[in-house]
Amino acid sequence: MIHVGENSWNLRIFITDLALEKTMRVRGDQHIGGIMLQLVDPENPKDWSDHALWWPARNVWLTRTKLTLDQCGVQADSLLHFTPMHKILRVQLPDLRYLDCRVDYSVKTFSAVVNLCKQLDIRYPEELSLCKPLEAEHLKRNFAQVPHQKRVPIAEPDGTTYLQPAADTNSFVPISTSFHGEGGSTGSLDKPSAPGSFFCAPLSPHNHRARSPVRSASPFPGTWKQSQLGYATYDSSSSSLGDFQENLASSPPTPCADVRALQLRPKSLVEKARLNVGWLDSSLSIMEQGIREYDTLCLRFKYFTFFDLNPKCDQVRINQLYEQAKWSVLNEELDCTEEESLMFAALQFQVNHHVDHTPQGAAVDSGIETSSQENDNEDEIDSALKELQITLEGPDYGGDSRNITRIPELSDYLRYLKPQRFTLRGYKRYYFTYRDLHLHLFKNAEESRRVAPVISINLRGCEVTPDVNLSQGKYAIRLEVSPDGGHGTNSEVWVRCENEQQYAKWMAACRLAAKGRSLADSSYESEVDSILSLLQMQRPAHGVHVNIDPRAVREAVDYLSPKIVRTLVPTRQSSGSSKHMPTFGS
Repeated sequence: MIHVGENSWNLRIFITDLALEKTMRVRGDQHIGGIMLQLVDPENPKDWSDHALWWPARNVWLTRTKLTLDQCGVQADSLLHFTPMHKILRVQLPDLRYLDCRVDYSVKTFSAVVNLCKQLDIRYPEELSLCKPLEAEHLKRNFAQVPHQKRVPIAEPDGTTYLQPAADTNSFVPISTSFHGEGGSTGSLDKPSAPGSFFCAPLSPHNHRARSPVRSASPFPGTWKQSQLGYATYDSSSSSLGDFQENLASSPPTPCADVRALQLRPKSLVEKARLNVGWLDSSLSIMEQGIREYDTLCLRFKYFTFFDLNPKCDQVRINQLYEQAKWSVLNEELDCTEEESLMFAALQFQVNHHVDHTPQGAAVDSGIETSSQENDNEDEIDSALKELQITLEGPDYGGDSRNITRIPELSDYLRYLKPQRFTLRGYKRYYFTYRDLHLHLFKNAEESRRVAPVISINLRGCEVTPDVNLSQGKYAIRLEVSPDGGHGTNSEVWVRCENEQQYAKWMAACRLAAKGRSLADSSYESEVDSILSLLQMQRPAHGVHVNIDPRAVREAVDYLSPKIVRTLVPTRQSSGSSKHMPTFGS
């Protein structure tokens, strides 16, 4: 019906939840919010707060509800979708497990990754991003040379037309049915209208059908169940692995065979470069890049600048980072020498067969500095006042904290050596006192109170070098001291301590004195603690002997890449050469 003299026109809107197409009489000056209000049926109450208008032909969300149809460019021949902004996305984690997550398809990919990492309890989400899964065919040629599929025919009342794919700024990676089954997106491609531009097919409103997520067999005992948050959570009632976050912090030793068969192994530098074509554009939404509901994306660490790794609150993050590094080595995405690969495999083997034998309640030292996170609960004002007090008064020595005019000193019996040519003189025992950036040497403690020192050394600007050998009990400090007048060559002296505590105190004092700081500096105690912790790390750990059953050891391909395995496979020549797959640990 034609309305003469009216500036209104018919607009088709497809409601995806109801699988119903409505035709509304609208005007060009109506805003988007008013159009969505007219779509709501008062007789059928439902929460439509998560819905927005999607324009498939332009491949864009109409989320700015204050704009009018004329400002958005919507005309009478346009077809809009009234669809939820949050949809189910199947995400593959770095440990090759799948989760069904409820993701906002209307916001930028960066914001979607931030919200996803918040659900998974992963800090610093700027290190991660989403990428499209690749196939072996995508590594053999550039995407401009990949043969495109035909356009999708659509039966219209006035004849057959073809669905024009929506534009995508990225080099589009088609998601085939091997990743999400028959109900996934077709991922069809069409020839680009301009060189260098790629296209991806949107979901056809005329062939809309409900799709369900594909469940993969979990290698763990227990079941995955759908939670109210939208992602698949682990049912801890049928397993001893604990809750959801604890399960993500401990990955299975090997994934299922179907998932492992889809892993790509690039064979050249060109194929390794083509692995990066699947990353999504962070400035576009997921929907604008050809991703539809129940499609599969991979969550990976993209920027390898890791900050503030804390084992107490980053268990999931550290585990997923380790799993991505492991599979990058096993899939030969990273170039590693044979020695590096064997060392990494040995560490994996030790971790897998040693963690289970750790005594219950015993803390495992990860080697990551966590002192900065231990005092997070302390009040900021109190800590600032305490730091100011230590800076003004200095640390408490001898319990006399009220005397701020007293300069701290250090004294003890040490051994001294000044190496000279053509001499075999050894260390000589002296009584050392450290006062006012100087080392004073006396024959004994009594002479330090009534006679002048035998030797005086100015430590300001000297070079301090440690010389420690824990197995031999050697704790020495090498000092290169400048001459008194400032002219000539530096003289070298050696100071040897008796034990670790003595070495840490004198080493910290020499380092601060070289910078012109006295023992009253607030960093002296922290310097002593850091030296002691470094010595503790250098001390060999006596681990518990673990009896490993050779029958429980997995194949070598679980620890080494196929390239390294081929170089280590023994060959036997009987009637001909035959290769056997070795078992790691044999």
